[in-house]
Amino acid sequence: MNNTSDVQCVLDSLADVDYKAYYIGQGLGLIYTILCLLWLPYVIANIYSQIGNKRRIVTLMHLKSSSDYTNRLFMLKETLFRYVIFLVFLCFELIYCLHINIFGVMIFDPKPVRNIFHQIVPHCSIELHTFIRVSFDRGSIGICMNIIILFGDFSFSMMIWLFGASLLHLRFAARNKLRVKVVIHFILLGIVIYLIVVVLTYIPYTRVFGILLLGLMDQISFFIVLYIAKKRFFPAMNSRVIDAFHLHNTYVYLQQKRLLKQYKVIVFVFLFTSELYILKRFFLFDLFVILESISQNLCWFNVTYNLPMVIIISESTKTTLILIYTFCSVLLHFIDLVVYINFIIVNLNIMYVTAKGYLKHWFYDRERYRYQISSNPLLS
Repeated sequence: MNNTSDVQCVLDSLADVDYKAYYIGQGLGLIYTILCLLWLPYVIANIYSQIGNKRRIVTLMHLKSSSDYTNRLFMLKETLFRYVIFLVFLCFELIYCLHINIFGVMIFDPKPVRNIFHQIVPHCSIELHTFIRVSFDRGSIGICMNIIILFGDFSFSMMIWLFGASLLHLRFAARNKLRVKVVIHFILLGIVIYLIVVVLTYIPYTRVFGILLLGLMDQISFFIVLYIAKKRFFPAMNSRVIDAFHLHNTYVYLQQKRLLKQYKVIVFVFLFTSELYILKRFFLFDLFVILESISQNLCWFNVTYNLPMVIIISESTKTTLILIYTFCSVLLHFIDLVVYINFIIVNLNIMYVTAKGYLKHWFYDRERYRYQISSNPLLS
């Protein structure tokens, strides 16, 4: 009895820490959402402006043929496509933000009800407030939660993939090339792959294994983006710095050098944050799901996969599993805090740089370059 009391005391302490971390995470998630919403009118306004500029340049090209107009048209097309990618990225980012806030409010209960079960067969019931139980909930709230989870997982995975697409596009643009079809095919490939994987996480019978597959796919995506950044994007940007040193004045050279440093910081922070989230989901959340499912809903595996023998675990083993997955839950929420803080810092930094660039242009009327900082908020 004393041992049971000690275990319950530890569980209550962990739950208290978990609730506080969760509440702080919800607040940071709300700030992150507001920052993403602030980007929306900015991006839409820039797309509208670039479309208008493109039409004017095309009209002037018909009236007077000039290589300068051809170069300006290329610049406008590149900038317009860059903002379109950013808008798509922002849409997935907003979906992820809504997932943080809406799902968080729906699922969080400071006093969860225990020992309430959902019967799937006469000799097997699934405990309420568990991961597997959500799959079998066909009520309006349950369906909404499943859809929110599905879109939340899909949106974050696509954020990683679209970050790679943006670097791929900037790599081509840094070499004065525009490969719209290549970048679009890259984006569509990611959408198709992730749709298939995410649907597997929605189907009750493949839910647990679909989560494992999603984490594995996210890790593969991370390595693809890392390869694009190290082997494609940064070498192209280094070439621009070298060209600026040999072909332009000191101001252009220093500008390109500063821009490269800022890109390195942004790419590093985004990749570090993404990898932290991926490892969190792959090792902590997946471990949490597996341990919770085994300790709370063991019979589900026997019923679902027609196992020849019913596996039975002792109460002491079950208690140990509960302690481990409760501790995993606490770690999950603390890592979420780091992820949200990093994304907030990245957004605030790019907002500051963008505003600073516009103010310089407004007051000093300096010549604008295609890769100046003030026109590159893409990597938020």
